[in-house]
Amino acid sequence: PEHSYRILDEVYKTLPWHDAKNFGDYDYSHAPAYGQYDVVPICAPVDVLQKYDWLIFCGWNTMTEEIYEKLKEYTKNGGNVLITAAHMRDSIERDKAGEYICGADFEEYLGVKFTGEKIRSNDGYKFEYESTIDGVMYPGPPGFYCDPAWSGGYVNYEKVETTTAKTVCYLADSFANAPDFMYPVMTENKYGKGNVVFMATSDYPGDAATFPFYKIVVKEILASTHRISDIKVICGEKVRFAVYEDDKKYKVYLVNTDYNFEQKAKVIYKGKEILKTVPSVGLETVELEK
Repeated sequence: PEHSYRILDEVYKTLPWHDAKNFGDYDYSHAPAYGQYDVVPICAPVDVLQKYDWLIFCGWNTMTEEIYEKLKEYTKNGGNVLITAAHMRDSIERDKAGEYICGADFEEYLGVKFTGEKIRSNDGYKFEYESTIDGVMYPGPPGFYCDPAWSGGYVNYEKVETTTAKTVCYLADSFANAPDFMYPVMTENKYGKGNVVFMATSDYPGDAATFPFYKIVVKEILASTHRISDIKVICGEKVRFAVYEDDKKYKVYLVNTDYNFEQKAKVIYKGKEILKTVPSVGLETVELEK
């Protein structure tokens, strides 16, 4: 499970220019909104978790009814969650798979029913529909007539049936799969003011075969937060940035981590673009009036 934390190595990596997961006039793949993220334990109080737009599960999780109710409250109040089937089990021991809490009845929250059947497949994936979540744009052409992609090997899934959730990604093994023969493996469900994105993978996302699928979803979620933010920083992955504020202004810090060359960065706010040159291993700041 701890191999899932490899996703933290991907947060500040820019996607290649030809990548099917890159959208828009600018490339937002190099950082989440405002340039930072936190690693927080799920045992944190819900009022602390509520400060974040997204909770993305990675690493080990022992699900309890208390945690489950906390997630429901967080989402109901406007938060967004990315979680997999692997994170819904109650196991506290590595050599025991554990059981799903609540008798695997997550229909109210996830919007899907667990059928009790298992699927093991090395098929690729097709994102059939765009997300209903603000700013999120899943990769690949929407529709059933396209090549499946991003297979990493054999992955174990829970077979689910959707009720209130919308299927956004299916398993597929050919260009022209028909929907009736495709298994839903990722869904979105509106819950209160927020959303829960559920991946039906029963393997932890750190598994070598599961990680490619998990990675593309996480990277798009992070990019989406930057895409819809009021302050955007367009730069290469060598520039790290952070945004802080007081009552009257924002202050954007730009740090060039490249030892060899200066870097360009563009700060966009209220339609105004400010171009900065950041010297090698240097710091520049931009102040923005609210």
